[in-house]
Amino acid sequence: MSGLGKGLLISVGGRAPDLLAAVYTGGKGRIAQPIFQLLTGKKESVEGITWMRGPARVGETVFVATEMVPGPQMILVHGPRLERHLITGTEAGCQSGRVTSEPAVIPEALESTPAGTMISLGRLCEKPGDVAEVWEKDGKTRIVDLGRWWKHGSYGSWLLKGEGDELFACPGGWNAVILRYEDGELSALPDL
Repeated sequence: MSGLGKGLLISVGGRAPDLLAAVYTGGKGRIAQPIFQLLTGKKESVEGITWMRGPARVGETVFVATEMVPGPQMILVHGPRLERHLITGTEAGCQSGRVTSEPAVIPEALESTPAGTMISLGRLCEKPGDVAEVWEKDGKTRIVDLGRWWKHGSYGSWLLKGEGDELFACPGGWNAVILRYEDGELSALPDL
C-alpha cells in the first residue's frame, strides 16, 4: 500500500482460527482502494477500486461483492466453487437503468446465515426503494421487495448473522425498522 499512504483497518471478521479476514484501505480518500485479505496462511485477497461488501461465508466458501472494472461482481475468494451470481437487469426485467448484463441489485451489504443462505441489500434497477437479493442454500436466487418496511435508501445498511438460518437487517439513516430473515421469510421485529 506504499503508493496509497498508510493502510487503515476497516474490519476483521470471519471464523477464527481458520477463516479470519481483514478489510483495509489506503489512507488517501480519493483512491482508497479497499482490500479484503484472508489472515490464515494463504495469501488470498481481493482489491477493489471503489468499495467492497462482505465477506459472506457459505460453508467453507467465502464471497465478497465489489464494484471494480468491469463493474459490480460477486467474487469467490476462498474455498470450493459454488455458483452464486448477481441477478442481471435483464433477468430481473429492468425497464431502465441496469438492463444488460450489469447486476440488477448492486449490494450495499452482504452477509450469510450460519446455515448457508446468503443475502445482499440494495436497490432494484437503480430505482428508489430497497430490496434483498437472497441466495438459498441450493444456490437459487430471488429478489424480495423491502418497501413495506423501509422507505429510505439502503446506503449504510448492514446485516448481522443470527443462529441457524437467521439474519438481521438494519437500514442506514433514521429508519429503525429491523428485519429478521428466518428460514426463507423476512419479517419486521417489533418497534423499540
